[in-house]
Amino acid sequence: MKILAIGAHPDDAEIGCGGLLAMEGVSKHIVHLSNGETSKYTDGEVRRQEAEAAAQVLTAQVHFFDIPGRQITENETDCLRLVSLIREIRPDYLVTHWDLDGHPDHQGAYHLVRKAFFLSGARVPLDVPPWKCRNILYFHPFSLGYGFTPHFVLDITAVYPKKLEALRCHQSQESFVLPQVEAVSRYFGQSSGVERAEPFRAEMPFVLHRESLLELRRK
Repeated sequence: MKILAIGAHPDDAEIGCGGLLAMEGVSKHIVHLSNGETSKYTDGEVRRQEAEAAAQVLTAQVHFFDIPGRQITENETDCLRLVSLIREIRPDYLVTHWDLDGHPDHQGAYHLVRKAFFLSGARVPLDVPPWKCRNILYFHPFSLGYGFTPHFVLDITAVYPKKLEALRCHQSQESFVLPQVEAVSRYFGQSSGVERAEPFRAEMPFVLHRESLLELRRK
C-alpha cells in the first residue's frame, strides 16, 4: 500500500496520521505545502529541518511545496503541481485535513487536495499519465474538532512510540502538540477497545469483500 499524506504545515501529517505512516509494509510520502514560517515559535528553515528529521524516523520521502503561509488555496498552479506529484507517486490513498478544520491553512489544504484528487484521474494536459487514487482519508483536526465523527479508527498501539519519536523531531512545536496527540489517540483508542487509535473520515465509502467480512466476524 502506498500513502501520500499532505499537510498544510510541517508536523500536520505526523500529528494526524503519524501512526499510519509509521506502519511497516506501507510506502509513504509526505507533502508539506508550506514551511510553517508563520509560526510564532521559530522560522521556516528550522521547521523544514524538523520535518526532514521526522520523515527519516518514519522512513518516508518528503516533499516541500514552499507555498507562503496563509496562501494555501486551490489555485490552478498549485493544484496542477500536486496533480503531477500524485501521478508520479501513484498512491493508493491521499491523507489530509478535514473540511471543517478551523485553521484557514488547513481548510485551504483540504480544498486543494480534494480538487487534485479528482483531477489526477482526469484528462488534464500534463506530461504524466492519469492516476486514480482509491480514496482520500481525512484526519482529526485535533485542537479544533468541531464534531469530527470518524468513519473508522486505526489501531496504532504498536507503532505509537514511533509516532511520538517523529513528533519529537518537531522540537519547536513539541510542547503543545504532544498533549493534543496524547488526548486524541487515547480517547479514540479507548472508545474502540484498543490503547491508541487514529480516527479518519473518508471521501468515498469503502468496499468490503467477502474476505473482509470474514475477518470482521473473527474480531
